[in-house]
Amino acid sequence: MAKHRGKGDDGPRFTLPHDSDEDDGLTEEERQHKEVTLAALSNVFSKDLQIFHTMDDQIDEVWGNKPPKIICSYLFGREIGLGSYGKVKEVLHRETGIRRAVKIMKDKKICKIPGGLSNVEREFRVLEKLDHPNVIKLIESFRIDEKEKVYYIFEFCVTSIQGLLDSVEPSRMNEYQAHYYFTQLVTGLEYLHSIGITHKDIKPQNLMVTEENVLKIADFGVAEIHDNPEEDWCFVFNGTPALQAPEAVAGEKEYRGRCLDIWASGTSLFRLVTGVYPFDGNVMMKLFENILHQQFKIPKDVELSAELVELITGMLTKDPEKRWTTAMIKKCKWMTEFHEVNQESLIPLPEVDNSYLDDILEQIEENPDDVVIVDRATQFKGVYPSSVQDRTLQTPATTRNFEYDRIADGGPSSSTQAALNQDDEGIYPPPNTPAVKEEKQKSRKHHKGMLLVAMAVNVYTTSATTDNLSRHEMLQWVNDCLQSQFSKIEELHTGAGYCLFMEILFPGAVPLKKVKWNSRNELDWLSNWKIVLTAFKDVQVDKVIPVEKLIKGKFQDNFEFLQWFHKFFSANYDGHEYSPIDYRGGEPLPIDPKTPASNIKKTSSGNLNRTTPAKPSALATRKPLVPKPAAPVSRPSPQAATPLAKSTPRASATARPAPTTNNNNQAHVAKLEKELEELRNQLTDMDEAVGGLERERDFYYSKLRSIEVMCQDNETGGQLDVQKILNVLYETEEGFAVPTDEALNGSNNDG
Repeated sequence: MAKHRGKGDDGPRFTLPHDSDEDDGLTEEERQHKEVTLAALSNVFSKDLQIFHTMDDQIDEVWGNKPPKIICSYLFGREIGLGSYGKVKEVLHRETGIRRAVKIMKDKKICKIPGGLSNVEREFRVLEKLDHPNVIKLIESFRIDEKEKVYYIFEFCVTSIQGLLDSVEPSRMNEYQAHYYFTQLVTGLEYLHSIGITHKDIKPQNLMVTEENVLKIADFGVAEIHDNPEEDWCFVFNGTPALQAPEAVAGEKEYRGRCLDIWASGTSLFRLVTGVYPFDGNVMMKLFENILHQQFKIPKDVELSAELVELITGMLTKDPEKRWTTAMIKKCKWMTEFHEVNQESLIPLPEVDNSYLDDILEQIEENPDDVVIVDRATQFKGVYPSSVQDRTLQTPATTRNFEYDRIADGGPSSSTQAALNQDDEGIYPPPNTPAVKEEKQKSRKHHKGMLLVAMAVNVYTTSATTDNLSRHEMLQWVNDCLQSQFSKIEELHTGAGYCLFMEILFPGAVPLKKVKWNSRNELDWLSNWKIVLTAFKDVQVDKVIPVEKLIKGKFQDNFEFLQWFHKFFSANYDGHEYSPIDYRGGEPLPIDPKTPASNIKKTSSGNLNRTTPAKPSALATRKPLVPKPAAPVSRPSPQAATPLAKSTPRASATARPAPTTNNNNQAHVAKLEKELEELRNQLTDMDEAVGGLERERDFYYSKLRSIEVMCQDNETGGQLDVQKILNVLYETEEGFAVPTDEALNGSNNDG
């Protein structure tokens, strides 16, 4: 390792130019200016400062070397990981010389995460129970109040299974090495289930490997503890989407924890031996649909033994009741048979260079006074002090635990508490029970005239099952909730409907006066979506809105987003009454595109044709009720109208004839209105034509860009795959057809 300049080093770091032949052409004034500049630079560079940011063996040094740090007998080394709750560093225990890993969690960061405090405390309860060779072990934990940090000391691991896969090409293992690691995974998993722990996030990234090549199951951030190991029912959907079991993505209210872990282990094994996951999808909805209905397929370039395919098939059985158990897995032929060793195809462990720790120890021996030693620590037992709990972000919608007891038709015999917000990898919310609704209503409080908006319950699944509404049912649900007249789902692309939805769910979250309810301007649509995005941020909705896709008004994109929003609405609506017509000031939603702007009437807020306040209670039955039509406003009969002045036949006969100018004006106005209507229709047609041209432009530009990227990637090789270029050229999109052979031949003949 390269040594950094210390206090005892002599000589400047930089060599500055002095007199040279170039000075001969300088004037006296220029020469003096140069000397002054060099003297100033020399003065700066001669000081013991490290001006520039350097990186050497992953040790970051900015503006000087950091002094060595020892906390509770652990010498702190380099950072080896970073997560949503804190960073992980390598440490060396000074008394034993054993390397460990420390997870550092700052109070300030934990308090900013909804439910973060309860998550850390729950994870600690899991970690303190673990003691198995194939499960990561918590060595000790302590807290330093002055630093406002909690420290977890773990066993040190050199890499993860995912790290091993990423280090080779193709990214997969042979069956011998996969058998070696998978056997340890099953052993560790069997132990976890025996003590009532469901991991819920088994994946290659969470399977660590030590220097002794021992697999360790790690990361219990979303794990659950069950009082009775045999009653391992889970109620909260979380984990990594690609490894979720069918019963979880289907939106089942309860499912067995061990069945989830076995499915995820089978998916991980598939990834180990093939290099890909068994199910994929370009959007979440498609991924879940494939998990539910598709059967996995072995890639064509991969050869697996029949025994291994049998094992994977048993673990990836859709029906959890028929899915293999750990006992069946351990007895199968692939697990018990001998696998031939192929040393050439084994993935080696990475070489670990800890020489930098020796350098730090030498630095401590040379300059013991420069060491920062912190020993004022207290043992952390999984409970934060009240001073931290008081400033934690606590909202009933995100951190409250809900309890569900066994139901008559089957379920868990012991009650289970499931935090609504487990971590950032996904949850499925509990049912919208009366208790939940009552709690949400209590969370909406007024303080000093300002409305405190409750935090949202996040939903990370759209569950592509029969629980989803059809396009017609979904459209009816939207119109029932918003008292609107949408005829197509893609009409929601303006964002106005979602502004209204967010105000219904979180009163005060949307500035309704800024919403453009019926604008035909794309800039106004973007403004509406910006309002929705701001509301999402304010109530902490962890959902990325694909505005660029939605605003184009295509059915599939808007339907998928609406499917998710329906789930989100079900999880957050607390049953309070509301009047969507009042919210939008009486404006129709939407208007007929051909309706002239002059005919769009805004009903005054005091004279609205009010209906019974909307209350979409039909969410639970999946078939929304059509709201009753408003009672017609009573108007006086023309015959009963009181005349302004009495007239006699004689007076009528002698009255001055009415001028014909008024009739002429009315005819002229009618003619102008007709012309205006025609112009509006022409403008609408022109807008549609321009939109089509823009889509066509973007379509062909994307092709040119794809071909340009191909050319740039092959600049050095000088060869292009003609078939790939043809595939790009003939790739189609909705509204564009593949050219026929006759058309191609005709174009060639014309040229």
